Amino acid sequence: THAGAQALGTAAVGSGTPLTLTARPELAVVRKEVRNNWYNPATFVPAKLVIETPLLVLPPLLYLAIAGTMSGFALGDGGSRFLQVYLAILLVVFATHAWALMICSVSPDSNTAVLLAPGSIMPMAVLSGFFKNQQANELAQNARTHLRATTSLPPC
Repeated sequence: THAGAQALGTAAVGSGTPLTLTARPELAVVRKEVRNNWYNPATFVPAKLVIETPLLVLPPLLYLAIAGTMSGFALGDGGSRFLQVYLAILLVVFATHAWALMICSVSPDSNTAVLLAPGSIMPMAVLSGFFKNQQANELAQNARTHLRATTSLPPC
């Protein structure tokens, strides 16, 4: 659906860009603390993920709830389509968050990180096949036919 695709694109850039602005100063502090043996580097990423989880989970939910209700796609199917799109968006959000954190850790400065993170996330989304017409995709058709034969999936 259009609302789901728009939410996915917004979530992809929206989850990676703020991280590029905040992670560089935090990484400088973490490096100093690790050097002084005050901090374990293996705890930085899990701690950052735990702290930022509400910021990664709630905005896509609110955006999809509003856009899905306005477009009407969230109202049908007993919420199953809404849940499927939301889980796909969460997958994209956490993947782009991890990618942006990696970009921040290898970038020489904040300006380069701000340029590279969104600049590399959008081509990955476009080239991954998300926006490709799945009805014309022979591999997807074969997978759907096989799944329908082995499970009780409704026809498209």
